[in-house]
Amino acid sequence: MPDQTCRVMTEVIELTIPSSLKYLKVAGELLKGVASFASFDPGDVEDIWLAFHEVLVNAIRHGNREDANKRVFIRLGLAPRLIEIEVLDQGRGFNPANLRLEPTPESVLQDSGRGLFLVRHFMDSVTIDSRPGSPTRIRMTKRKPLRP
Repeated sequence: MPDQTCRVMTEVIELTIPSSLKYLKVAGELLKGVASFASFDPGDVEDIWLAFHEVLVNAIRHGNREDANKRVFIRLGLAPRLIEIEVLDQGRGFNPANLRLEPTPESVLQDSGRGLFLVRHFMDSVTIDSRPGSPTRIRMTKRKPLRP
């Protein structure tokens, strides 16, 4: 995966998939397995999976436009009490300033338009690195809650 800017992680797993929605299940099962292995609670595993699924669908559909010649690069990094997920497409980018961060009353009933809102809700931090004419990289992290 280009740009090795992932934090210092104790474990890093990388996966490259073709830009096809048929690979969503494979990537999603890997993510669920890694999050479970890292001892995230089942509810947190589902939240992480939902955010990852949304970002991956966007990378395939909107970033790479389901072009079978393009790939999506995935990095799952584990550190004590943290999972970091990076998804990089080979698309043409966009201006993140144009994103709608909150759903509108009209978009609540639509099939799309709420993805980034959900991703930001389920993850502790989300960073979008994109600009027109360049690939898009999304990095998101989830921390394990402190236990008394």
